[in-house]
Amino acid sequence: MLHLRQLSNFILDVMSPPEFCRFTGVTEWMWYQLTFYNEASMASACAAFLTEDSYHSPLALYHMSQAYRLINQELSSNEALSDTTMAVVASINIYDRLYGDPKKAMVHLNGVTRMVALKGGARRLDRVLTPSRRSDIELALHCGSKPKFSSEDVPRHLILMNSWDGLEPRRLEEAELFRSVLPQSVCIDLREVVLDCLRLSRILNQANHGHNKLDPAAYQSTLVYVGYRLLETNPRQDSKIDTNFDILVRLAMIGFHNTFCFGLGRKLVVFPPVIEQFTSAARAIYETNRARQMVVFWALLMGKISSLTTGDETWLVANLKTLADDLELRTWSEVSNALQAFPWVKATHEAQAEKFWDGTLAHYFLRAS
Repeated sequence: MLHLRQLSNFILDVMSPPEFCRFTGVTEWMWYQLTFYNEASMASACAAFLTEDSYHSPLALYHMSQAYRLINQELSSNEALSDTTMAVVASINIYDRLYGDPKKAMVHLNGVTRMVALKGGARRLDRVLTPSRRSDIELALHCGSKPKFSSEDVPRHLILMNSWDGLEPRRLEEAELFRSVLPQSVCIDLREVVLDCLRLSRILNQANHGHNKLDPAAYQSTLVYVGYRLLETNPRQDSKIDTNFDILVRLAMIGFHNTFCFGLGRKLVVFPPVIEQFTSAARAIYETNRARQMVVFWALLMGKISSLTTGDETWLVANLKTLADDLELRTWSEVSNALQAFPWVKATHEAQAEKFWDGTLAHYFLRAS
């Protein structure tokens, strides 16, 4: 039978994590409501949240086949373009994404996209589309394809950070971000999205410390906005600045963003093309400038904790050790303090990074001291 507690916890954990968001209750979310008055949504939820059966078990597959049958009936009826039908197609798309079937997920996302076009555009359907936008971003990263929607489709009133039209900051805190090492180190093409990630990091750290817990809808929309901005921003291939450096920074920011867009059990989604690009850029990079060395150190560590590295990580540990040595970072406390100038949220990143440091790097510096 459906494990309602699992469903409730998943919706709350993903859509409004308590470390950042104020509690609104699971019944406020459309996806929970749909489960109780739409058969197709109930069937897909049953497949996703069976108490003891895995998603590929005969029982789970039976429920998904029921969901497909029921949604096809709805799509053939007068309700084909209703918000409810669109939301159910989106929920099935999310199921496919959660369980690693990008081909099926892309089929259903294409269906949602066509329905959106027939309904007059994405901006009119924000409540229905927020989870599909997340799926859109993740499928673009997984397939190396262009997303169906864009940052322009995200309602501006739900974006938490102030995003200026130009690069010139207008407030003291913006000036501090602008002068920090990361935006000053990257090519101009990346600077604004770097500032967006720094703003997001600052907002989440403040929320976690109890300063104005965030509205869950605004939290989700802001994550979606930053995700699209990262997809839309690429270092120019003709840039005279070292493109490996800029590529590495952009991929590390994608990793940073991914740590807030987890799936079931808070497992991070893995994107093979991104891993390949990150590994290639990280292995090729060599910096002697101290500021850029610190950027690379942050990028490599973020890559590690955001699932951008897999398999043999000997090269990663060796590079981090060399950089830490050059930067005179000997203890985790020193590392943690240095990372505060970067996209880094203590509640999300600190424990895992410290565990990695203690397990692989700390002993080098203990022996040296």
